[in-house]
Amino acid sequence: MTAFRYAAEPGRVDAGTVRMSFETDRPLFPYRVPTDQLAPAGRGNLLRTYVVGPGRAAGALGAAGAPYAQGEVAYAQPLDASRLAGLLQGGVPGLPAAGDRWLTAFEDPTWPGGTEDLFFALDPEGAPFQRVIEHEVRREVPIPLDVLAAVGLGALLLVRRRGKGAGRPL
Repeated sequence: MTAFRYAAEPGRVDAGTVRMSFETDRPLFPYRVPTDQLAPAGRGNLLRTYVVGPGRAAGALGAAGAPYAQGEVAYAQPLDASRLAGLLQGGVPGLPAAGDRWLTAFEDPTWPGGTEDLFFALDPEGAPFQRVIEHEVRREVPIPLDVLAAVGLGALLLVRRRGKGAGRPL
């Protein structure tokens, strides 16, 4: 059991990174939360879970393996051991120095929202993935209709005037 207690001013408190180590027969994140602590729908916090393993990870809630639908894969790529060791900065003890490992990142905006633990296994599809966030900037320039109409009328009069002048002899 892991518990946090904060004595701070009202508002949001950032817990930072928390590392828990324990023996288990399969990888898991203790996702389960007491029912009186569940977040109301649409009021959850963003939970990022990172999994290091020999391939892309898939998540399942509970021992029965219900799909982890609320958690989206944000990143899943193989990384060489030296790059991975640099990213983890010693956070995972006993990481083999040789061989490629995958880093899979899940994002769940509904947490705390579950009464089952989150288990991980190898994803049978195992395809690399990196979410791309596109940011489009639109620039709108408001042009009043009366100004647009005046410019259009002026252009029309100029064209008609030049058209009449073209038929006259010099």
